[in-house]
Amino acid sequence: ADDGPGSFREAVSHSDETIVFKVSGVIHLKSNVTLSSNLTLAGQSAPGSGITVAGAKVTMNGGTNIIIRYMRFRGGIAESPGASSLQLGNASHVMLDHLSIEWGRWDNIQAEGNSYSTLQNSIIGEGIVPQRFGCLCESDYTTFSHNLWIDNKSRNPKGKGHIQYINNVVYNWGVDGYVGGHSAADRWADLIGNYFIKGPDSSDAFIGEFAKTDHTYQAGNLLDDNKNGKLDGRPVTQADFERVKATIEQQPFAKPDVPVHIDPVEKIVGEIASQSGDTLCRDAVDTRLVNDLLTFGVKGKLIADESEVGGLPPAVEEKAAADSDGDGIP
Repeated sequence: ADDGPGSFREAVSHSDETIVFKVSGVIHLKSNVTLSSNLTLAGQSAPGSGITVAGAKVTMNGGTNIIIRYMRFRGGIAESPGASSLQLGNASHVMLDHLSIEWGRWDNIQAEGNSYSTLQNSIIGEGIVPQRFGCLCESDYTTFSHNLWIDNKSRNPKGKGHIQYINNVVYNWGVDGYVGGHSAADRWADLIGNYFIKGPDSSDAFIGEFAKTDHTYQAGNLLDDNKNGKLDGRPVTQADFERVKATIEQQPFAKPDVPVHIDPVEKIVGEIASQSGDTLCRDAVDTRLVNDLLTFGVKGKLIADESEVGGLPPAVEEKAAADSDGDGIP
């Protein structure tokens, strides 16, 4: 249900909670939902086909200490034209893990004013009209790690702050892949061990819209731009970033207390294909996207809205596994 006792909307209105799910299915929102602080959404507790939130935006709106795992956020064409599927807003200390974030109308993710947050092991794909973008990240000390960015027209993401971008795969971008901040203010980004794979709709601009104020460290990135059905990328060079007018840094700016694990770039495509998104119950949408990725340039499509690809798949009901220790999670 959209609201009422026991609904998602009612549950997340309280802070200091862990939300678990005894059923699976689609939560069709009639209006936007704001998450409280000190909140854990444990999507891994759901049986069957898991939990999809659709129809409107889920926002954090200045919250802090929020964890979301193993869920799907798909706003869809019913959303406001300027909306995203998930908005970090001015939130801080957010951990997003194994999510599928798709069908946002402006960006799939909006992250203006966010800080000290991580998005990892997730799929960000198929942004829809009017913009069809991946993520606007006007954020400080934000990490994107081991994600699949697929079938977004641009902004995979747009890095406008202090961005750590490690072991991501970007596939079938439209106009641009990773986008710089291109503004008067100084921005920093570390791009390490990422794989850019050109698809049927991709321009040559796997990176773009940088300026001298974009201070960029890059190392160990690969670009496969021949669309030959094979994964055979060439090393990204400093000259690639010089051509887009970035200021090249010789050392990464980010030195977190707990370093992000960096995998060999040659292995991350297979790893992300098997581990990104809600992999406990990967549905037909994510399966299709990953299968397109694995054609290495042959398949993939920018869409106008979700009706082009069949919309939401039907939910699969299953009985929840036994919860032997009584914490709400099998």
